[in-house]
Amino acid sequence: MSNKPFDDAHERVFIEKAKSALDESVNDIDADTLIRLNAIRQQAVYPAEESSRSWWQWSGAGSIVMALVVAMFWFANPVVEAPDHSEANLALLSDEAISDEDIELLEDIEFVAWLMEQDALNAG
Repeated sequence: MSNKPFDDAHERVFIEKAKSALDESVNDIDADTLIRLNAIRQQAVYPAEESSRSWWQWSGAGSIVMALVVAMFWFANPVVEAPDHSEANLALLSDEAISDEDIELLEDIEFVAWLMEQDALNAG
């Protein structure tokens, strides 16, 4: 069996005693101590709010500056369309532009490389 009801009763009694002791100790604090505690709390809370506000201001200003720089480059460099070379490219790739002999050489590229090496050796 569990002692759960017994544990809950003791825990409630302990919590009530601790709460009443803490409440009594707070009521016994003198005015000077309360003023100092309040000043310390204010110093701890308000600088955090100011620094977070400052961060948001700087990030907003940075975003505006970045948008202005992008806009400046966008308008200073207009988009120029590239010329259309598709017909010239098709002519180069057509069967008429490449002879059968060129195609045979491309199929045996290692042989062509060897020939070029031999020419270079014979010339030198």
